[in-house]
Amino acid sequence: MRCRTVLLFLAGVVALLALACRLMPAEGLRLGPFTLRTPTLSQVMYPEVLSPVVSVDTAEMAALQRYHDSTALYRHWMDSSGCRFWLPDNDESFFDSLFAAMETAAQHGRRLRVMHYGDSQLEMDHISSRLRARLQERFGGGGPGMVPLQPIVSSPTVSQWHSGELPRLAPFGDSLTIRSQGNYGPLVQCFRLEGRTVSSFLLGRNKHCDEHVRQCSHVGVLYRPHAALLHTSMVVQSPKQGRAAPADTSILSGDSLVALALWDADTAATRLRVTLQGSAEVYGVLLDDAPGVAVDNIPMRGCSGQQFTQIDSALLAASYALLDVGLIILQFGGNSVPFIKGEKALETYCQSIGRQIDRLHRCCPHASILFVGPADMAAQIDGTIQSYPYMERIIDGLRATVNAHGAAYWSQYDAMGGRNTIKSWVRQGLAGSDYIHFSQQGADLMGDLLADALLTMYRYYRLRRTSRSDSL
Repeated sequence: MRCRTVLLFLAGVVALLALACRLMPAEGLRLGPFTLRTPTLSQVMYPEVLSPVVSVDTAEMAALQRYHDSTALYRHWMDSSGCRFWLPDNDESFFDSLFAAMETAAQHGRRLRVMHYGDSQLEMDHISSRLRARLQERFGGGGPGMVPLQPIVSSPTVSQWHSGELPRLAPFGDSLTIRSQGNYGPLVQCFRLEGRTVSSFLLGRNKHCDEHVRQCSHVGVLYRPHAALLHTSMVVQSPKQGRAAPADTSILSGDSLVALALWDADTAATRLRVTLQGSAEVYGVLLDDAPGVAVDNIPMRGCSGQQFTQIDSALLAASYALLDVGLIILQFGGNSVPFIKGEKALETYCQSIGRQIDRLHRCCPHASILFVGPADMAAQIDGTIQSYPYMERIIDGLRATVNAHGAAYWSQYDAMGGRNTIKSWVRQGLAGSDYIHFSQQGADLMGDLLADALLTMYRYYRLRRTSRSDSL
């Protein structure tokens, strides 16, 4: 076949495709149960150019660090940045009590807890790991925080093994998960112990783990005893000793509703073994190190953040008091985005989130509450990958609800840059091909963006405090 014939054939095919693109109705062509769609000529001739992913605050953060004494610059960031916080009544002092407690936690021997709840975006310690590293670097503290006796998904931060029967109870999960009468505890799950179990923990084995999570010296078991007293013991292995040794002290505190068994090891441990024997509901194991800030990673796969009203409020309040919780982060909404397609569905979801925040305020009145809204998400709509059409209304509705119920709001969607930015994240390996979940690199970036925002507010808190002192 001659070249001229081939070129004419290809030109004819291109012309027919261009004609189809030009004449195809915007809603497509129905062919029985199917709909045929083609891209428009403008989409073919001028394809979308995806910008490289950078923090939208790169220049702003640099300016804030150069001019850290500029109140006007901080207020500009709070008014216009994609990484800003939306605060109830625009109260710039919203986090002041939290920052004051974080600053003094180490010197007072406290381990002020940040409980980071979320959906499957938090699995494998995603996002929480970077937030933990940044906060512990600034305020002290160490260890990976509180973990369940048996994780649903393994984590690179803590490797766990256990022996013995441990039925898991939770208000979320598949139909095989056992439900309870609200006795789930602060990790929104618990394990029913009848007999004896041995749980082993290895900290920070993954080479990418932050140095602050590679050891612990302050270990606890949060539980609710049944008729008989729960017998507990712990054996630790430190990097210096290189051998196992029993923990020296054991302290039992709490009340009949919930108790906390504590050990303070003489040396920091990288590996430990906890033995529990008796009848109890076990809510979690604390793996903390030096005083300062502790950050707990609490992923709840498939959830939209509506489980807190299913937990016994007295149990939750007693647990939060024992754990010294200073900040509760609720990172939800992504699982609801595909199903919210109108105002009624959005109103119903927002009302439910308002009830969760109200419950947490009552159970932990001294803690600050931060709601982290959904990230940009995309699906194939009308033949092209694009953000869900109701994303902006969901963001606006959640932000208004959260603020009205006395909590702060931080938007992953705006921090990413808004509509269709998830496509840039996917192209650059920061999110998966489902256009929903972050990769490890993407989760680290999002964790750093959240940490940057919190630490920016902290620097502004210090500036305002210094300004008040100078004016006296």
